[in-house]
Amino acid sequence: MSSDRGQYLLDELGIDLATLRASRRMFARSCVDWTDRRVHLAGALPAAITSVFLARGWLTRGPGRSLRVADDYDDNVEKWLAS
Repeated sequence: MSSDRGQYLLDELGIDLATLRASRRMFARSCVDWTDRRVHLAGALPAAITSVFLARGWLTRGPGRSLRVADDYDDNVEKWLAS
């Protein structure tokens, strides 16, 4: 199930929920990071959001599996969430 607002925000990113739901990959679930032991989201939806953020330059790849936020990350996410 998704909310109208959530659907709209994902549409703004160009993410197709139907495609993600049809995937064999888990849609979204809680996961404990094996290095930092912190909870985060895992699955097709968070991976799709991360891919878009990387493509837009809001995130960049760091060493290993790490991600780095761009200087304007907070502004970009705030604008997206306010759209």
